[in-house]
Formats: sequence, structure tokens, C-alpha cells
Amino acid sequence: MSGTLVLLSIVGGVISLLLSVIAFFLKFLFQDFRKMQQDFVEIKTRQESLRGEIDRISRVLLLLKKQLMRKRGISDLIKE
Repeated sequence: MSGTLVLLSIVGGVISLLLSVIAFFLKFLFQDFRKMQQDFVEIKTRQESLRGEIDRISRVLLLLKKQLMRKRGISDLIKE
């Protein structure tokens, strides 16, 4: 009977140790997941900001193109 009790105590200790190790690594997994979520939100924010900048630059380029086309039209009239 005492041999069974010792065996059950050892198995219980091993199972407890394994569960502790699993909990330890799960803690880090959850921390990494939260950090990844924060990084994802930051990336989305930066992407939206860059899209706004690209739109602004596109509008400026379009205006410059229109001005250049008008200048070319005027210079073509002068040459004739």
C-alpha cells in the first residue's frame, strides 16, 4: 500500500510540475499576443497616416500637372 502511495505522490508531483511549466509558457504566449495586437494597431494607424500623405501628395502633383499643362498651352500660343 505504501508503494502505491509513493508512486501516486511522484506522479502527482510530476503532473503538477508539468502544469506549472505549461502555465509559465502560456503567460508569455498571452503577453506576446497582447504586444502583437498593440503593434498591429500601431501599424494600421501608420498606414492610414501614410495613405493621407499619399493622397495629399497626389493632389499637389495633379495641381502641378495642370499648371504645367496651362503653361505649355500659353507657350505654344506664343510660339505660333
